[in-house]
Amino acid sequence: MYEFIMDKRNYDNVTYRNKRSASRGIAFKNDKIILIKSDKYGEYKFPGGGINPNETKEMALIREFKEETGIDVIVESIKEFAVFKEIRKSAIYDEIFEHTSYYYLVDVKDEIGDTNLDDYEKEYGYNLVFVTLDEAINNNQKILDNNDITMCPWVEREVIILKKLKEIYDGVRS
Repeated sequence: MYEFIMDKRNYDNVTYRNKRSASRGIAFKNDKIILIKSDKYGEYKFPGGGINPNETKEMALIREFKEETGIDVIVESIKEFAVFKEIRKSAIYDEIFEHTSYYYLVDVKDEIGDTNLDDYEKEYGYNLVFVTLDEAINNNQKILDNNDITMCPWVEREVIILKKLKEIYDGVRS
């Protein structure tokens, strides 16, 4: 399993620490990765989200993947891929945001049902997309290069994971 830590160290004189954990799914169909894309900012994001109290990481993964894509994860296929811890000053509140994302490789069923998006996901206009790794990396890298991540700081994290997947994928093909 891969481990990443990204500490922005941009939180001088901030004392309150908000810790959050999330599970995210990595799935492919026909050589394309399954992601969600925002109409508002244009970034690609792995399906997933917060782990509720009394919920395992895997339960959160299954629930969040279905809510955001309308696609069911095949439970027996779940495999740990990476843990990504990011520490930064919150873009909205006067706090240190410490976020741990657990990424899982998963297989999914073919049927696409209805989504059940949170209010912020509706506001951002998230939609299910199937894209190549290169498309996702290039798109999100462009957003990063333009310093356009104030309202979607997760783009940097997602680029790192996408590039790791590409490195592995290219290594397997050669």
